Amino acid sequence: MKGTRMTSGLLALALSAIICIGYVSANIQDDSEYQQHVKFNGEKGAAETIIIKKPMFPIRFNDGQIPIGSHCKVACPLEANKSYHIYLYGSWVNLGSDPKTDYDIFVYNPLGELECHSTNAAGIPESIVTPGLEPYFVPKHSGEYIFVIANDAKESHGSEGATFMIIEHIECNKWYQHYVEGKNNTGYPSFRTSWAYEFVTNSSRIEIWIEVPETLDMYEARLYLMTNPKAKNKTIVGGIPLPWEPGLYGEVKDVIGGFNLESKGYRGIAYTSCGDYGKDMLINFTLPKELRTEEPITYHLVFIGESGRGAIKFLVKTKFGGSELKPLKIPTQVYPNTEISISYISTPFNLKNASLIYSTNNWKTTNKTEMEIIGNNTCQGIIPGQAVGTEVRYRVEAIDVLMNKMVAEGSYIVKHASAINLTSVPEKVTVGGKIIINGFLTPKISGQTITFTFKMQDEVNQIECKTDENGFFTANFTLKEPGYLILEAKYAGNGQIHGCSYGPFIIRVEEPPLITKIIPYIGVAAPLSIVGLFILYIVKMRG
Repeated sequence: MKGTRMTSGLLALALSAIICIGYVSANIQDDSEYQQHVKFNGEKGAAETIIIKKPMFPIRFNDGQIPIGSHCKVACPLEANKSYHIYLYGSWVNLGSDPKTDYDIFVYNPLGELECHSTNAAGIPESIVTPGLEPYFVPKHSGEYIFVIANDAKESHGSEGATFMIIEHIECNKWYQHYVEGKNNTGYPSFRTSWAYEFVTNSSRIEIWIEVPETLDMYEARLYLMTNPKAKNKTIVGGIPLPWEPGLYGEVKDVIGGFNLESKGYRGIAYTSCGDYGKDMLINFTLPKELRTEEPITYHLVFIGESGRGAIKFLVKTKFGGSELKPLKIPTQVYPNTEISISYISTPFNLKNASLIYSTNNWKTTNKTEMEIIGNNTCQGIIPGQAVGTEVRYRVEAIDVLMNKMVAEGSYIVKHASAINLTSVPEKVTVGGKIIINGFLTPKISGQTITFTFKMQDEVNQIECKTDENGFFTANFTLKEPGYLILEAKYAGNGQIHGCSYGPFIIRVEEPPLITKIIPYIGVAAPLSIVGLFILYIVKMRG
């Protein structure tokens, strides 16, 4: 078919030939993943049990292989509290007016109890779900689950082809752990050499971070695009598009499908290799523009070990940007030989790790220390005490749980402390009277500027005064209006001494007493009165 190719790996050959009734094609080699981990109980022609040892292999039922009124069992080990995507679809799905085949699924847990079932009408795909956790199934127990796939004797009128799939589902933007074993000395894979997961996202950008322990060398990590977001005839169950069916069996059309657990064969739409023991890996993938959509897309993620063993940690990242370090505790005034605690908080995601780097010589040399993570989202570090006059520059480098890198910077100069001490401050003065304020600065040094800011009503003014050789200063000024005067004294500091302030404090400015207001008038009126009396005396004497 034009535009379609088969992988050269063994999985495609293996899966395309599998049928329910218990025989395997002679084309399947004994060392394939499928041959090792998918087993058939029963003689040819008998509807018995298919045993899937790892939940990641599709089972193909050809036309007529589950006759009306019969069933086939699939046994697969599952782990409690993990999410699995379990579905049955294929050519039997018919959402039109005249469907033929009606398959049902009944699920029995390791205790032999019927845990759940799916009995949709004819032609509607079946999906095993846990109520409230749709469209996924979360087992209550760990152990072997039995899936009975039945062709409804009453409702079905056909036995068309189908694919049954079980695969563990993982959420994006969340860390997971998976144990991997490499191949043995002869290059033969073990049970945990290859593993697969499913995830769903509509993000056009995907990063897959893989942390590899020193005891393990990974062969590859692979990403498979399993649904074509632009296809019009794709099957959607519970809002999730199911994989393009031939792609589950290794077939590739353009970049869709090709699911492959073998070392050889199609590597997927993106992949990465380890190269050595303990070397971390990263898949950085951007979906081609012609395939981008707002609808969810299904991917398969495959891990293949090379040698050694150990637990990898991995993250499928689809959220980017928006991370920020906000200061929680940063230095303002730092004194000689005093260690400094610096802390920042990460938003909106928790922290993975953080480092504090600082320098005392303008980054010519640096010191680095790991910061303590407190409450998942706060990092705290300590800078040792330094000599007076030292300028310390620091930088916090942090990584959150989504591997976003964040940086925050700051600096401070180590100085002596200072204080303004006022020795005389009037509580009240009268309009026109002098306000005199005395005080001294510690440490006691001369020539330092003390600035007084005073505010009355909406008017703000400043005056400055200097300290003498003993650190003493005097400020004085006169006010022409009554009211409440708000004052504050500040010292800006210098290269060796921190600044400081005193206040604000209030001085009441009052009107002068009435007598002081009329004295000038009395001074003028008294002579005039004396002159008047003298004139009156002269007039009387002449009369």
